[in-house]
Amino acid sequence: MDVSSKLIGNNGSLYSAYILKGDRVLVREVLDQFISQQLLAGASLVSYPDFYLREYDSLGIEEARELTVLQSRRAYADGKKFFVISCLTLTREAQNVLLKTLEEPTTDTHFFFIIEGNASLLPTLLSRVRVVDTGLWVNPLAHVLLKSVTDFLISPVSKRLVIIENLLAEDEGAERKAKLGVWLALLEREFAQNLTNHGSEVIAEARHWLSIPGSIPKLLLEELALVLPVSYNQSK
Repeated sequence: MDVSSKLIGNNGSLYSAYILKGDRVLVREVLDQFISQQLLAGASLVSYPDFYLREYDSLGIEEARELTVLQSRRAYADGKKFFVISCLTLTREAQNVLLKTLEEPTTDTHFFFIIEGNASLLPTLLSRVRVVDTGLWVNPLAHVLLKSVTDFLISPVSKRLVIIENLLAEDEGAERKAKLGVWLALLEREFAQNLTNHGSEVIAEARHWLSIPGSIPKLLLEELALVLPVSYNQSK
């Protein structure tokens, strides 16, 4: 059973809140495609005004309060609001703040908590969410690709193009597409920790187009090589 089938209820509807257990990079990749392709008719999450992404090592009380305020606001597009929260742990205080919000969210609001660590979750919180073990956990491929990602970010354009050629030469078809999806997700994570929001948006847009049948990965990756600044290592 794939992850997307675990997110839809028996009546074909979406739950208001989920806890998704798995590797944060791999789950984000699958979840982004699910929201974009199955819930937004292929629309890019980058340009969707009611998509909120938050990433924390530990989600605390202030972050929980921000989420309660954001979810209470009217949707910009008069449609669904999506909150994707990636974290290792949630503090007990944060969970208590979220209880009422998760029990009575605003209409067409959906929360996806991606939890990679062994977070201790309150029974009262668990009673308000659907818990899904995605089965997506760190694999050797992610470790190999991370080295390629960090090399790409610190390299000049000429070397970046060589890295891309090597990345594209190894596999074909669905296997290559899956690998490129993970590579771009890792690139987005590493880039976001060091540089501007604009760069992260460019990467996210490339991830979106990669999921579209008929897209040309070589052109998407070469554009990233040209657009992203070579300054990753300056803020390490």
